Amino acid sequence: MSSEMKHYAERFGNALQLIRKRLLSNFTELSGQGLTPPQFHILMIIHEKGPFKVTALAELMGVKPSAITVMIDKLVSMGFVERKDQENDRRVVLLSITKEGVRMVNLLKARSNEIIGGFFAACSVEEVESMVRTLEKITSGLTDQDTNA
Repeated sequence: MSSEMKHYAERFGNALQLIRKRLLSNFTELSGQGLTPPQFHILMIIHEKGPFKVTALAELMGVKPSAITVMIDKLVSMGFVERKDQENDRRVVLLSITKEGVRMVNLLKARSNEIIGGFFAACSVEEVESMVRTLEKITSGLTDQDTNA
C-alpha cells in the first residue's frame, strides 16, 4: 500500500470510529428501553430473516448459543421476542419477533436514519450519492460473516 493510500486508510478509519461512537452514544437514548446494540442486532436479524432456532441464530452471528442466550432472555422479558415450539417437533424452539419488537425495530431504524441524515448536512446530494456508492463498492466484497462480526 502506498503512503498516500495509508494516509487515506487512516483518515477513513478515524471517520468510521467517530461515526460509530456518535451512533452508539445515541443508541441507548433512542431505544428508551435499555436495549443494547447487540440485542438490537439480534432483533433485526429475526425481523428480517424470520423465526430462528437459537443454534441457527448463533451460527449466523458466529458465536456459541450460550453467548446469545442471555441477550435472547432479555429480549423475551422486554416483550420484543417470543419463544414458540415448532409445530411438528415440540423439542425445537423457534425465536420470533413480536408486534412490539417490530414496532421497536421500525422506531429505531427511523431514528437512526434521522441521525445518519444529520451527518450529511454539510454535504451536497451529489457528495452523499458518491460516498454511498463508494461505500457500497467497498462492502460488496465483504462476506456475510464479515458483516455480522
